[in-house]
Amino acid sequence: MNRKTSLKASDYFETIHYIPLETTDESVVGEVTSVLLTGDKILVTTVQQQALLFNRETGKFIRQVEHIGEDPQGYGAATPWIDDRTGTIYFPGFREELVRFDADGNFMDKIRITAEESTASNLMSYTWIEDSTLIGYYNNMIGNNDYFFTLFQPGTDHTRTTLRNDYTPSIGLDEIQSINVLKGGSITDKYGPAAMPGIIYMEMTEPDMGTVVFTGDNFLWHLDENTYFKEPYNDTIYSITTEGLTPRLIFDPGKYHWKSTERFMQEKDKAIYITKILENQPYLFFYFITGIFNDPVPYLGVYHKNNQEVKVIPTALGIEDDLYGFVPALPFASNSKGEMAGIIPTEKITEWFTENQQHKARWPELLRELTQIREEDNPVVVIYQ
Repeated sequence: MNRKTSLKASDYFETIHYIPLETTDESVVGEVTSVLLTGDKILVTTVQQQALLFNRETGKFIRQVEHIGEDPQGYGAATPWIDDRTGTIYFPGFREELVRFDADGNFMDKIRITAEESTASNLMSYTWIEDSTLIGYYNNMIGNNDYFFTLFQPGTDHTRTTLRNDYTPSIGLDEIQSINVLKGGSITDKYGPAAMPGIIYMEMTEPDMGTVVFTGDNFLWHLDENTYFKEPYNDTIYSITTEGLTPRLIFDPGKYHWKSTERFMQEKDKAIYITKILENQPYLFFYFITGIFNDPVPYLGVYHKNNQEVKVIPTALGIEDDLYGFVPALPFASNSKGEMAGIIPTEKITEWFTENQQHKARWPELLRELTQIREEDNPVVVIYQ
């Protein structure tokens, strides 16, 4: 963290695509909470509970994927996830169910979630696993869950839960003094891109005790047909199959290690809290934060899986676009192909063009097409391949 360096896009990706999202009366994007890639489309969700589908090549607006509501096609929250294999879009429902839409945003059906040890309302995120099996993760916010996952198959009552294999301290609900929920792009400068879907900040009744929980799909990801998992306060990345968890990689934070048994201690403020992992074939990208309670500083690290080299930058620097010389940006979502997506607010784009007018003659055609963007337009999605 103390070694000054930079991350250049050409070191990790072959190309970058900039996709301006079309701005219409029906497609005005609010504060973004996620950007998901599904086939030839981009799904953007917002703090305002929008789920907007755009064409991946042109940025043209396609449709809003339904709405929150208890009617037949409604869902419980605009926090979707996508099955890469089929393009199926899933939203949480109101009653132990998932609401499914096809890759074009058309309603399919609602499927029941079966769970043995707890109700599905305690499941915080989902993904696909082998064959037709889906998996739901219990985000262990206050340390009182005795299990990690529920595995289930849509249309059946088959369920199996993978039990946790270590001990973590727990707190009672009566020990929580206050709970604050923060969402949207306005908190990413402070907590990093992993905070975009939202964070839950808890203060305890006991002095110097608390916890910060990152929500969203930060704990489960894919590469090819493999499913991976990492839980906060556990330094191990696991491979997940229907047979259980297998250790794959281990972080060694050294003096910055944050023990699971010390997870509620605010005095561990200088320890490393890993918040999100993205991956392509050669590299593993990991977001983390120090000083999370009092003076948070978010970082991005990149691990080269072949030569084991690690580079780290503060997220404020972004990844330098040395392919086109454009605005530094950060990926905060990846798919099973290893493609990564981020977003650039239009105010950053218009500011960049104003500051770089003297270099206008050297702008590549790709950047010239972005000069028409106005500050009130929708943001630009950046796709790294």
